[in-house]
This record gives sequence, structure tokens and C-alpha cells, in this order.
Amino acid sequence: SELFTDYKRNLYMDKAECEISYRQGDKTTSRRCFISRRDDTLYYEFKSNQKTKITVDFGTYNDHTHFTKAAAEKVAQGLDEQRCSNGIDYRVKIPETEFGVSIRVFGADTKLENGFIVMYTDYFRMAVKCSSGKGGAKRLKAPSDFDYSEKLRSHVSLHKRLYNSCDIK
Repeated sequence: SELFTDYKRNLYMDKAECEISYRQGDKTTSRRCFISRRDDTLYYEFKSNQKTKITVDFGTYNDHTHFTKAAAEKVAQGLDEQRCSNGIDYRVKIPETEFGVSIRVFGADTKLENGFIVMYTDYFRMAVKCSSGKGGAKRLKAPSDFDYSEKLRSHVSLHKRLYNSCDIK
């Protein structure tokens, strides 16, 4: 495997978006994401000029307590898959808790392997929504595909008002 070059990691504070890009031999890869202020959903986009094996792993925050250790061991047990006409919906419900995560993947065929979502692709988009309380991991409300740039624009309009509400000198 070749070493990577041209590595860039950017955090755009005025948009609350992060972006990573790099080159590995002839392969160029970029990924970007933000958490929408409009709908409390993480939007993620991956692009490469070559097919890449992607593995989506699930984990929990580890504060070294009995509860988080027990929850981490149960994450894979709570993974559920549902194929939709426009994407693949995953739900992770941590057993014996009211916490869950909904993940919708667009643009790539995926499969479950040992508690991981695995795909081999050069482009995909993903929307992730966390929920807690009664009902746990609800499905994402938007049943249709999304345009990353459009979701970012609607988020930035809300974010800039807050971001520009103060000035530090």
C-alpha cells in the first residue's frame, strides 16, 4: 500500500463543516460532513476516483463505567437493516436503553458483516440521526434522497446568524 500525500483537513467554522482530502498513488479521496442546525442530522459525503472499501463502525462513548461498557457490548446486537426504494436504512437500538441511531445510506450498495456496514464504492452519502427517550431509535423522517450541498446551504443560513452574533477581539 502506498503512503498518502496532499493530506488536507479543514474545519470551516463559519459553516460548521469539516472536510478531509488526500491522495494515495493515483487515488484521490475526499469526505465532508456537518451536523445540520435545521434538522439535527449529521450529513456525510464521500467521493473518490476509485472504488474503496468503506466500513462503518458503531461505538459508544466510553467513560469507563459499567453502563457504557455494557452498552458498547450490545451495539452490534441492536443493528437492524431495512432496504428502501431510495437507500438503505439502518437502525442501532442499544438493548435495555432508550438510545438509538438511525443511518440512511444513499448511492452505494451495502451489506452487514459482523456488526459493521460494509460497502465498496467511489461515492456515497449518509444521513445519521440520534434519538433518545421513549421510542429509542426512530427511522429518519426524510424518506427521500438528499443533496448534500442543498442541506448544507439550509444549515448555513441558520448557523451564520449564530456564528456572526458575537465578535472576539
